[in-house]
Formats: sequence, structure tokens, C-alpha cells
Amino acid sequence: MDNDLKPIPPIRPFQRFVVQNFPFIEKDFQDLDSYGLWCKVIEYVKIISNSQNEVIDKFNALNDYIENYFENLDVQEEINNKLDEMAEDGTLQEIIAEYIQANVAWTFDTVAEMKSSTNLINGSYAQTLGYHTKNDGGSAIYYIDNSGVADEKEVIAVGELFAHLILPANLSPEVFGAYGDGVHDDYSAISSLINYSIEHRNNIEMNKKIYKVGSTIIIDKSSMSVNLIINGNGATILADNAISTDYIFRLKTSYSASYSQEDIVIKNLVIDGNYINKGIDIEHTNMWTLQNVFIKDCLYGIRLCNTYYGNIDDSCRITNCWYGIVLQDSVERTENEVNTIRIGNISISMPQAQKSNYDTELTTTIAIKYDTLVNTVKLEGTVIEHYDIALDGFTLANSPVSAGRESIFSIDKCYFEGIGKVFEFKKQASNNYIRPNVTFTNNRIFPIGNVNSAKIGELESGRWYITGNQNFILKIGSSPANLEITTDLDDTYLDLANINDQTYINKIGLPRTTRDDEYLSDGYISRRRLTAIQNNNLMYHRFYNQSKSRNIELKN
Repeated sequence: MDNDLKPIPPIRPFQRFVVQNFPFIEKDFQDLDSYGLWCKVIEYVKIISNSQNEVIDKFNALNDYIENYFENLDVQEEINNKLDEMAEDGTLQEIIAEYIQANVAWTFDTVAEMKSSTNLINGSYAQTLGYHTKNDGGSAIYYIDNSGVADEKEVIAVGELFAHLILPANLSPEVFGAYGDGVHDDYSAISSLINYSIEHRNNIEMNKKIYKVGSTIIIDKSSMSVNLIINGNGATILADNAISTDYIFRLKTSYSASYSQEDIVIKNLVIDGNYINKGIDIEHTNMWTLQNVFIKDCLYGIRLCNTYYGNIDDSCRITNCWYGIVLQDSVERTENEVNTIRIGNISISMPQAQKSNYDTELTTTIAIKYDTLVNTVKLEGTVIEHYDIALDGFTLANSPVSAGRESIFSIDKCYFEGIGKVFEFKKQASNNYIRPNVTFTNNRIFPIGNVNSAKIGELESGRWYITGNQNFILKIGSSPANLEITTDLDDTYLDLANINDQTYINKIGLPRTTRDDEYLSDGYISRRRLTAIQNNNLMYHRFYNQSKSRNIELKN
């Protein structure tokens, strides 16, 4: 290892501006300070035209201002800071864009017209008013030179010359050749858009159109160096059947790379799975947010796998998806975890009539399926409607997660309507199971059928705190093991037929009384003695199990 290697310094705002808008200026731009880069910009923009007009006067005034702002080079850092400030507030972009547009020698309605032109020369600029047709949203400015590798998106072949994309009016799929008509396959254009955005550190602004895609759109955070925002502005990504059962979007980081520390936000976007594809896959990545994303007609709405610090919030909707959200193991790792995820203020619904639209071997619709270790996952303020099971967990028999680890999550202030069961958490068939540690509080439940006969929750293992819920009935599963429940439910809402010596129940909020009386008789635990004592607002309850001759004390 070379001990003389030095870390690459962080990129400054003005350096980022130059890379975004003049990528051909200087490959080793980090070897120059901001003032040196400014001189490079001056050198290139002045070759366009020598005419004097209002815009050129503005540009020259800006250069004079920078040249004369300080009297000596002892204040070089002040010059750099001033350029950074102007790059960040948009002043440089506005002046240089106006300057270039004022001096563009050739304007074309479409990219095809530009490609057929014979008037362009090395060092000139060209402007297109659209990509396929005029005003289709794909307008852009190109720098013409005699070197490059054409991909017909970022670099376009123009005879023996090459047109390099710079200063797009807005960074949208149309700039890279998307149609947005719901007929043509726009996968290639959207993939190029995302790669360009990551490379040049630009945010993405899509248009309210329907973009059909025939392959999975991959966003690789491994190469991100700044935060990225993808604003759909109401756009729809429609899956073509060619994707088969794969995901439409995949947000990932390579397993050979470290987690990226940059945020990515995807918002105001519609994902349409066409009843055969899956929605968004988020694997081995962190620091992401979905805002106002509408996912519909997907086999899986969202899959979370080995992901950290994420948010699904702000009115996201998952509709007509067989599985709403799946938290799942990866086959590429021996230790799996979904950590610090908030799912809040969203809706997940699956009308029973929609089942007939799917050709699947799956039989049970599930809103949120937990099949991996989770740590500090919060579900709050969420509406879940018309699923067979709202929350289903840990039924995998061969999870690679280490035996006996606990999954910690909470469900608070949620609304469940038309649900067969609110949750079903069963221990795995093998001893290698994940033990849930769950808080289920302040939820409102409106199940299918009579609330007094519905078994809304079924548990077999884990530590559960269940209080403040409306219309909730709890059932002990057929083979409970190491099951601890703290609850304010009275016996009317508890089905304890399967209770055994590995089941411990702590009742809270009971009437304060010292009456020694039979409290429960179900054949297995023949007698429970309740002694309630008031001591600093704590209630102590003793449970006596005759068959096992043990005394267990639980507190609230």
C-alpha cells in the first residue's frame, strides 16, 4: 500500500458547477482552485462569439468584477468562496446560460435535424427545441467537438463530429430520448437520465407522462457523492410484461461496497406493475425516503432487504398489491437486518375483487410481511384495508439469521378495516427462529364479520405489549413458546385455549381489589390467584400454575 497517497478533498460548489455544465473543460479539475477553473470557463465561452450585446456585457462585467474584486492573491480563498456562493445561488448558471444561448450559432427543432446538419464546426454550440418533436420536453444545448464516444443520449454523433450534452433546460427523461406516451419503451432513456444525474450531481425533474419500461431501472448508490432527488411530478412508470416478475425500480448498493452516506429522495411518482411485476426493491442501501409515491397493481409493492435509515411516508399509497411491503432476507448474506425504518401516514389496501387480476400461486394477501430480522421499525398513522392478514411474521423455517435474535418493532395509531387478521406471528419450524419484541398500541380495528367472534391477532412467540386498542381479540397460537404478553385486554377479548407453561400474561389496568377469587379456569391452568396491591401506582399480579409448581411475578 502506498503510504504517500492523499485523500481526495471534497468537491466545492463552484467545482461541482463546472463539472455539471462544462465537463469537457478539465479532466483534473480538482488540481485547480476555483479561480483557475473560472479562467478555463472564460477561455471556452469567449470562443463562441465576439459580438457585443447586453448578455455579453453582463458576462464580461462579471469577469471584470471577479478579476478586480481583490487587489492581490493573498485573499485567494475569498475569491473561491465568492465563486462558490454564486454557483450555489444560481447566479453563475443564469449568466452563463444566457451568454451561451445568446451566442448559439445553430438552432434545430429536433435531435434528428441536428444530426443531419452539415453546418456545425468544432468548438461551436447547438440548441435543440425538442428530442423527437419540437417542444416535447427534450430541449437542450450541446457543445460540438471532434472527439467522443456516441451513446445517442449524452453524446450524439453529428457526421464526423460529436455533440456533448450541456445545460439541459430541465433534467428529464425527454432530454435522453424518452417518449412518455405509454407505448414506446423508455427504459434506456430513464436509465441514462439516472446515470447522468448521479455522475453530474443533478436532481431529476420528470414530466406528468406515462413512461413504459421493459427492464428494471437500477439506481446504484455506490457511485453517489451528493444527495439526489427524483421528483416525478405525477409521472407514471408503467411496467411492460417483459419485466416478468422482477422489480420496476431497484435501489441498491453493491455488496462489495460500503454504504453511501448521501440521501436519495423519490417523490410524486406512480409505479404501475400491470398485475404481474413487482414495485420497488431496496436492498443493501441506506438513507432513502419515499414521499407521495403511489404503487399499484404489483405482486409486491415494496421489498426491503438489508437496508438502514429509510422512510416510507408523506401520503405514500400501496393499492392492489398482493403483498404490500415485504421485509425479507437476502441470499447474498448470512446475517440480514432491516434497521431503523419508519412507515408512517401511508395507506395499504387490497380490495378482494382485485385478486382475480393476478395469476399467482399465492393464496393469502398480506399488507406487511416480516421475513427477516428487524430492528427499530415503526409503523404509525397508517391505514390498512381489505387484506387477509395485515401483519404476518417470521414463518420462514430456514432463515440465515442467528438463532434467538430479537426483532424490535412497533405499531401505533394505525387503522385496520376489513381485515381477516390484524397479525399472525408464529415461531419457525426449526429452533432457529427470530423472536419478535413488539409494541401494539392505540390502534383501531374493524375486522371482517362479527368483532366478538373474529380472532384478530394470533401469537406463538415473542414479547408483546398490547394496550389501548379498539375492537381487538387476541388468540394464543397452537404451539406457544417463550411467549410473554402485557395487555389491558380483559377475558372477553382473550382466547387462551392453547396457553401452556411457556406462556406468561401480565394484565394491566385491572380494577384495584384484594378479593381472592377464581379468575380463570380453562382446564390447563386450573386456578389463577390475583392479588392486587397499590404501591406507588404499580400493580403486582401473581400467577400460580398448579401443574408446574412455579411462581411467576410480572409487573406493569
